[in-house]
Amino acid sequence: MSSERPFSHGWNPASSLEERGVGKTHLIRSCEAHWQPLLWFDLLDYELYRTLISDPSLFVRQVEGFSRFPDIAAQYHGKIPNMSRIARAAGISEKRVAAYFQILEDTLMCWRLPGWSESPTKLLRISLKLYLFDNVVANALKGELALIPRKGTSRYGDLFEAWIVQEAFRAIDYKNLELKLSYWQTNTDQEVDLIVSRGLGEPLLAVEIKSETAPRFTDVRGLKSFAADYPATKLQCWCQTRTRYLDNGVEFLPWREGLAGLKTI
Repeated sequence: MSSERPFSHGWNPASSLEERGVGKTHLIRSCEAHWQPLLWFDLLDYELYRTLISDPSLFVRQVEGFSRFPDIAAQYHGKIPNMSRIARAAGISEKRVAAYFQILEDTLMCWRLPGWSESPTKLLRISLKLYLFDNVVANALKGELALIPRKGTSRYGDLFEAWIVQEAFRAIDYKNLELKLSYWQTNTDQEVDLIVSRGLGEPLLAVEIKSETAPRFTDVRGLKSFAADYPATKLQCWCQTRTRYLDNGVEFLPWREGLAGLKTI
């Protein structure tokens, strides 16, 4: 692939070979490509709320015998799904619910964020969180597509957090970073939105995501609790501030810089 267009959404490997004089019948290698929705840097001319609720790449397809399930699953966007409740609502078994979630994941319609499972001092929740691949899908399935999220509301904060998690998954995928994402939550509801690691072993980075422009240390107390177990882990808050600042050992920085920094971990 040319270095001039490393992530071009319109790049076609077959066309590129033809440009070099190689015919279609001589294509002897196959490649796997994940076509994600537009990323934040593709949408710089859009207001943030448009990114939170709409995407021109939206394509919806109904699948026979499966069509009701996404509507129900969307209610758990950014949350831990209640498998038994979903099974009752959909009129299917819990085993079928698990299979349907796997279909969503296999078709790149969702990511499932695992819980960080190691702690020497705390009981942790390790159930998978669900994130549909785009907020527009979740909003459409929930019948909230026309509702503009207002800054300062819990809905705006939830959508902002989900969007940043989606962008983190995409950045790791597109840039082939050998990083794993998880969340951290205790049985007393102390929580960190993202734990970045290379699998087993010490976590590299703990991130709280806030939609505010000037959050403080009191807004990210979960990081302090996490640091008690992992004092060497870098602590960050990705938010809508314009400049970096420190508060009690936590680095607050613009969300763009946080996402860009994943490639240097």
